[in-house]
Amino acid sequence: MRMDGLSLMLEQSDKFFSTLSSLPLPCLLQMIHRFGLLMVFLPGISLQKLCGIKLARISNPTKFWAPLVWHKAAIPRHAITSWLFILNRNPTLDRLSTWGFDVELDCLLCGLAHETRNHLFFTCAFSAEVWKLITQRLQISSSPLLWDQILLWLPTTSVSKHKKLALLQGWQGAIYELWKERNRRFHDGLSLSPITVTRLIISTMENKCNAMIQLGLKRGSSILKCWIT
Repeated sequence: MRMDGLSLMLEQSDKFFSTLSSLPLPCLLQMIHRFGLLMVFLPGISLQKLCGIKLARISNPTKFWAPLVWHKAAIPRHAITSWLFILNRNPTLDRLSTWGFDVELDCLLCGLAHETRNHLFFTCAFSAEVWKLITQRLQISSSPLLWDQILLWLPTTSVSKHKKLALLQGWQGAIYELWKERNRRFHDGLSLSPITVTRLIISTMENKCNAMIQLGLKRGSSILKCWIT
């Protein structure tokens, strides 16, 4: 079919869209793949109008953990690091070993167990101390230490919406700074104490809240109160 003929059909007849919408999904996707480049020459015709509800059926469902990562008070580098750990894509020592690297598996933070994602966050004695100090700062008690339990606990904990954002900030900040501390020890042979790491996390959160306040975001001051009281 010539391009000008197809263009005329698309512009003049809604029946064309109705016909496409009734096609089986594999057939429809094949046509999109074959004629997709023609969309550039057809202004005003959206892919949504072309495919209708069929595109929604093949889109990925929202992950339950997505709001824990991509929230309104997130720091991008913290969110990305947390996201990669949720997917278990960061090069922890256990993963390096499975890739064929000759590495010692002992945790670089506590030395008491093999380094895995679940150990680092937060069954490791070092990281557990940092997590405990963060939750104590926010006046939150009985926070779990196991990775899977934390993912289930974070969205259901009974706190105000601003304290929940502060908690998500603290959780992501702990993951980021603990991973940074681990890398500091792995690459540079240097180390900080749990208290120092915690202070870095809190300082970063306070700076983030102040930046939000400067941008005129009211939630910045509410979240800041959670960190300084």
